[in-house]
Amino acid sequence: RILDDNGAPASGRAMVLNSAARAVLEGKHSELFRVNEAGDAAAMLRERAMRRLMGFSMGYSAGLTLHTKGTGASYLVNNGSGIAIGGTTVAADTGSGTILAGDVVTFAADSANKYVVGTALSGGSFALNKPGAQIVLPDNNAMTVGNSYTPNIGFTQNAIVLAARVPAMPDGGDSADDVMLVTDPVSGLTFQVAMYRQYRRVKIEVSLAWGVGTPKPEHISLLLG
Repeated sequence: RILDDNGAPASGRAMVLNSAARAVLEGKHSELFRVNEAGDAAAMLRERAMRRLMGFSMGYSAGLTLHTKGTGASYLVNNGSGIAIGGTTVAADTGSGTILAGDVVTFAADSANKYVVGTALSGGSFALNKPGAQIVLPDNNAMTVGNSYTPNIGFTQNAIVLAARVPAMPDGGDSADDVMLVTDPVSGLTFQVAMYRQYRRVKIEVSLAWGVGTPKPEHISLLLG
């Protein structure tokens, strides 16, 4: 629903579960193991492969670990005219403690929505992740920092970008005796493999230059676990 409400495309959706959530899913949904309901005789029962559910490519990662919340308490909205719909900057006062990036905050005026902090509290304000406020949040409205959590993440492919290329080389190459490009058949990434002959050894270097970004954060959703 979060992705639908935020206008995310229906195609290219993925869900990454933490280890505990994966175990719960497998323990409570026995239909995933039934051929007549799941439509696959081997995926879950034989291979423990979740593949696709409800339009999401399913995966899991043990790297999704506990986010420990900040210590913030008793903060009030300090935006003079309130926070307009879509607003992401929240000025805060009267409270104490930290509000950290990744914290989940709620506002007394908006019982229907939870907001993920994108930039930590600093200098009296912090930023919410897009799409921002879903209703007008009035001045002096109480805010609460939610509990610590281990996330599960749902997203669309256009929300997260990996840009990769082989590293730049000097004109004429460097001291490598041999250089070749190898494309990984699974990811499609192309790596540079270089061989350097050294004293009593040969060094093999596998290289890639990369960067990551989230150009559409509103097409990423957290399921708290």
